[in-house]
Amino acid sequence: MATSTVVQLLGHSAALVIGGQATILVDPGSWSARPEPEEYDAIFVTHGHPDHLDPPWVLAAGKPVWGPADVLDLLRQAGADPALLNLVTPGTACEVGDLRVEAFASTHAEIAPQIPLPSNLAYLFNGVVLHPGDSFPRLPHAERVLELLTPIAGPWCRIADAVAFVKYYPNARVLPIHHAVLNDDGLALAARVLANSLPGREIAPVD
Repeated sequence: MATSTVVQLLGHSAALVIGGQATILVDPGSWSARPEPEEYDAIFVTHGHPDHLDPPWVLAAGKPVWGPADVLDLLRQAGADPALLNLVTPGTACEVGDLRVEAFASTHAEIAPQIPLPSNLAYLFNGVVLHPGDSFPRLPHAERVLELLTPIAGPWCRIADAVAFVKYYPNARVLPIHHAVLNDDGLALAARVLANSLPGREIAPVD
């Protein structure tokens, strides 16, 4: 299954994870592109911040949604069909077509001491694609991860932590995400820092 798992970035933290028989949309938030409903089969949400979850848009898509309890609460409050909502808890796994999704507890990185943090899950797709949400988790069998979605900017995010995160996964291609807050100069700077800090690593364009 690993060889058929492909990632298409959609801006900020959103991505399509594409298998041979199914496609999952991850974290469709307010700053990401909006694929058409026929382009994917299900939605997975790491946590409920608006840059990762746009409830009206998700409801309009009419697709089944997986996420932690507080994400499902937000969708219920927005009027979601309960039949489309699926609870994900740490340590569980589910399958959508040929895509197996494992969920791991991964605390949202601190923004500021007075700001409460939502539940955050990291998702591992087919054992090889890792989306961490707003965190830098260290999962077992790090050498098996081949595609690493890596946050690089935000009020909670240090580039040094992103670099350390990448180094923990020695065989992974780096897919920079969570960068909508950066202008063109900031994107260029982040790309240079990643390249200089991770010599020999494959890094997707930061854009």
